[in-house]
Amino acid sequence: MTEEHEAAERSETEESLTTQERINQQADENDSQVIVNQKENNSSSKQHDSPDGAVPAVPKEGSVEAEDSVETTNQSPVAEEGEIEDSGPPKTSETIGTEVVSEVSTSPVLYVGIGASAGGLEALRDFFDHMSADSDAAFIVVQHLSPDFDSLMEELLSRNTSMSVENVVHGVEVIPNAIYLIPPKKNITLVDGCLYLTEQVRNGGANLPIDHFFRSLAKDAKHRAAGIILSGTGSDGSRGIKAIKEAGGLILVQDRESAKFDGMPYNAAQTGTADFVLSPEELAVYLSTFLTNSMVRGVRSVLKATDKNEESVLTLIFDLLKQHCGIDFAQYKATTVARRIERRMGISQVTSQFDYLNILQGSKTEVETLSKELLINVTNFFRDEHAWEYLREEVIDPLIANSSLDTELRFWVAGCSSGEEAYTLAILIDETMRQRNKNFRTKIFATDADSEAIAHASTARYRNEIAHDVSNDRLARYFVKVGGGYEIRPDIRKMVVFATHNMINDPPFSNIDLITCRNALIYFQQSVQKVVMSSFHFSLKDNAKVFFGSSESVGDLKTHYKVIHERFRVYEKITNTRLPIASVNTAGSNKPKLGMRPVSNLLRSYRSHAAPTNRFEHVKDHLINDFVPSCLILNSDHHAMHIYGDANKYLVRFPVGRVSTNIHEIIISELSVALDTALSRSKTEAKPVFYSNILSTINEEPVMVDMQVEYFPEKKGDEEYYSVVLSDSISKKVEKQSSKTFDYGEETQQRIRDLENELLHKQEHLQVANEELETTNEELQVANEELMSSNEELQSTNEELQSVNEELYTVNCEHQEKIEELMTMNDDMDNILVATSVGIIFLDDEMLIRKYTSVAAKYFNMLLSDIGRPLHHISNELEYSRLFEDIETVSRTNRSVYREVFTVKGAPIQIKMLPYASSSTDAEGKTPVTLTITDLSPRLDAYEDHRVKTTLARHRFGGAHGTVPSKIRILVVDDSDSDRRVIRRHLDQIITLSIEIFEASDVESALVSLRANDIDLCLMDYRIGVDTADDLAKKISEYNGGLPMILMSGFSRKELEDKIPDKILMYFINKADLSPLLLELSIRHAINSSSSMSRFKEAIAAPST
Repeated sequence: MTEEHEAAERSETEESLTTQERINQQADENDSQVIVNQKENNSSSKQHDSPDGAVPAVPKEGSVEAEDSVETTNQSPVAEEGEIEDSGPPKTSETIGTEVVSEVSTSPVLYVGIGASAGGLEALRDFFDHMSADSDAAFIVVQHLSPDFDSLMEELLSRNTSMSVENVVHGVEVIPNAIYLIPPKKNITLVDGCLYLTEQVRNGGANLPIDHFFRSLAKDAKHRAAGIILSGTGSDGSRGIKAIKEAGGLILVQDRESAKFDGMPYNAAQTGTADFVLSPEELAVYLSTFLTNSMVRGVRSVLKATDKNEESVLTLIFDLLKQHCGIDFAQYKATTVARRIERRMGISQVTSQFDYLNILQGSKTEVETLSKELLINVTNFFRDEHAWEYLREEVIDPLIANSSLDTELRFWVAGCSSGEEAYTLAILIDETMRQRNKNFRTKIFATDADSEAIAHASTARYRNEIAHDVSNDRLARYFVKVGGGYEIRPDIRKMVVFATHNMINDPPFSNIDLITCRNALIYFQQSVQKVVMSSFHFSLKDNAKVFFGSSESVGDLKTHYKVIHERFRVYEKITNTRLPIASVNTAGSNKPKLGMRPVSNLLRSYRSHAAPTNRFEHVKDHLINDFVPSCLILNSDHHAMHIYGDANKYLVRFPVGRVSTNIHEIIISELSVALDTALSRSKTEAKPVFYSNILSTINEEPVMVDMQVEYFPEKKGDEEYYSVVLSDSISKKVEKQSSKTFDYGEETQQRIRDLENELLHKQEHLQVANEELETTNEELQVANEELMSSNEELQSTNEELQSVNEELYTVNCEHQEKIEELMTMNDDMDNILVATSVGIIFLDDEMLIRKYTSVAAKYFNMLLSDIGRPLHHISNELEYSRLFEDIETVSRTNRSVYREVFTVKGAPIQIKMLPYASSSTDAEGKTPVTLTITDLSPRLDAYEDHRVKTTLARHRFGGAHGTVPSKIRILVVDDSDSDRRVIRRHLDQIITLSIEIFEASDVESALVSLRANDIDLCLMDYRIGVDTADDLAKKISEYNGGLPMILMSGFSRKELEDKIPDKILMYFINKADLSPLLLELSIRHAINSSSSMSRFKEAIAAPST
């Protein structure tokens, strides 16, 4: 084994991560904390550990496609042309032509992550109703669940599919044709085909479990991953699907029309990564069909072509792409390109390369889509944040600290995609310059081969989701909130120059201080990587740095780069040797790029055309030096740009160290005042200025010098310039008209006055401007701080509310299932109420009708329109004057009342007034009331039949209560007509006694009837008009002291004992208990046992009948 291979193995071993470390790493990236310890796998789980306890190596941190990593040693490429590399599920295979015969595998063909939130239950049920149960895919459902609610999803989804449905258990192995559900308060991570649980950490921001899982899904399943976004609010999942797309996975999104809540589907669709946007049913049907494709299942590959015609098809596909976007994808890694072509073939539902070529030739849209798939424009702000922080502290900060203020810092972001990486670098540079209190001219060249991505980056506008990647402080300082997203502030935008540029073929930039090229080289073939590395080496200054992605390195050029940080992939150029930039030679790319010529050809063409013009260049230079006086060309800042002739004697000697080209610093002191005056006059007066005989000392000898200064204003975008011609004075016969002798005293004094006036004016203007600026700045600073504080509070509150809202909607969806069951039970109860023979009326606490049965409508004249009306507004068929009084009593006392009354037609009924079983009462302490009305006629008929038979039997054996007169005359005294009618009906129903009834409504008429008729018994109410039973009893006792009397009242017996004097007591019947049987027994007992008042007193003192 070579030393290089040994070093590579050591490096790989040091950076390999255990399964648990990868789980922890995933949790750290999502601000989560792992508190669940990894358990031992059961017999059905996947065995991770090798027999000796070693943990298998896994891809390095941040790797999107481990097999696409750039080699760190001098090894062969990971995948050369024609090789298949993990293009399907793990399997052993035997190649037969273009077919690959696979053994049965327990791994899913596709790992399908489904993200849903509010309204997601219905979408999930519709999806699994139409999803094939034997697709060999595994489904992991991630929802926003309330931490305090036990989800019913397992029970509910089981009704819509024959696949097994289970909640995720820590460490469970994912198997095909199964559905896995996230439990509450957990995040899930996929590592080596197993699901692991981590605790959600609520740190004031929104938890994003869908993004968390989708990113781990992309890293572990790579191109065998699929992400589906269903109904929900917010934007969770929008970042995760980008990672799946970058890994070569499938993205499906529910359409807004079918989604109950379109926040998540809308934001996911806006990322531009969705392959299809359909209803849940259509998504399921499409996915079922997609999974039947042999390319998707891994039994065919575009790289396993033994037929020359199939190889030519691949070349034609590359040519079509090259004509469309100018990029030769034959230079990209074969496995990466093949997977994306196979995925597009699966989406297009074709298995033949010829069929797919026909689709490309007939559809510009498919060519555009395939080119986008291959370019993989997926990136984020501060991606791998720890690496960026290291870059700022160890590379950017020293660079700024050690650079002089007149230095221009130059950076190159190669493969910048949509610009996030370039702006990230610009923000870090600005932060460092602020900390160092320095301000440099800075240029960041941000390039990409995709012109559309560059156009998007140039707009400097990004969606709201970047708030998850950028801190609140940086959002407030470097971004402006605009409709639907954020915009980079102009001062940061000006630092970046965007350009379409192919780093493989186009000439590189020069004098670069730092190159960042992250996650682009992993997609190139090894030979192309070497070309790009050589190009970067040419671009960098000595000891300048290059910053790669976590899966990239310098490869074979490690002798030309020094490792600064292995993990974060920071390297330093250590040699100034110019590396040859080798030409790229890949299959299908032998022809030069369309419309382009090699650089060497361009140079030869340039030299051939330029030769005639430059042939006499040396002659021209000689003539200028000999015949043209000393002349300096200055720019607008008075820096010398070019010197003609020998001007050294007019200039100071350059010192050791930093050299300045400013004319005021390099010209001899005697000429500086005159030059400064001439420069000012030439621009102000817009004409040449001549000074002669300026006394100077040159080589320690006095010399008179002539000076001519001319100003050249800006034209056609060029800068403004000055020409300064210096020569020794020589007496001439003809003096120039505009020339004059330079008088130091006069000119100096005038110049000083002009400068003082100008300075005074500038100072006054500057003072006013400074005061206004300070005031405005203070106001803006206060307003900005207030806005930042309010924005942070609102953002935090909004995220918390959004999270709680989504959790509540999820709970409500599951409760909806239970509500439907309760509705069915309510329907059953309604049918019972319709079928029952009992009349029921429900009243609220204000005695308004809430509901009633059809039987109740026989006694109360109610219609459906009467619901909500007071019951006392409804006429009834009852002989019950105290009905509403009793209802009010029940409502206030919360005690039940039972009454047996008659209808106006004489039908006996029982009314029960019950307090409604509810914990709520109104402000006055009232409760709703339930009335039940039962027809007693059948029951009384049976009872009457039984009573007649019993009474006859008693008479047959002598009678249980003694004998009574053959005919009884009874006087009924009551001031209520309705009560008298009720008593009469009860007396008429006593068939075992012959009763003659006399009625009176007051005491006087009662006494008249008593004297006129031979009365045997008196039935009296307590209240008789203005009199009472006490008054009547006294008068009866004066006339007939032995007459039996029975008192009937709504009062209780205890209340009446206090109202009737001891000398007059009588039998008592409560009107609420009045019935024919009670009357019969009372009459018999009163007549047989009442012969004197004393016996009445004994009877009233004993318990009532």
